[in-house]
Amino acid sequence: MLVGDAECFKDQCTAMGMTHAFRDAELVTAALDRWLRGDASVAEAMESYESRRRSQNAAAYYDYVCTLAEMRPYRHDELQLFVALRGNQQETDRFIATHADVAPVSEFFQASNLFLLNDAAKESSAGFAIFDDFAATSRTYQQNIFA
Repeated sequence: MLVGDAECFKDQCTAMGMTHAFRDAELVTAALDRWLRGDASVAEAMESYESRRRSQNAAAYYDYVCTLAEMRPYRHDELQLFVALRGNQQETDRFIATHADVAPVSEFFQASNLFLLNDAAKESSAGFAIFDDFAATSRTYQQNIFA
């Protein structure tokens, strides 16, 4: 059985490799237990392991991590998201659960949720200097200081 990082490449920027390995180990032992008890054939047990592991929305999380690993400067809307999360413990918890791969990426980043958060962020971002002339500030982040 391949579990965690052994099963597929994951960028370490979220530091979730061991978490995935422990999760997958728990899922595979439950599947093997079903087979050893005679409740399922080995093929059925492994199929249930694979489907439960895949139900974790692996592809969406992989795309999310790849985007984070690019280490690009934050966009205006991403910074506004962080402003909206400030002081909103429930949404902050949901964002961290998404980042930790405890909750599906698609649930937090669905358009309706981001729309509501964005409206809240527009009101509360007025006091932050970075939003005054974001386009100019953003360009400075993209300059190569070594050139």
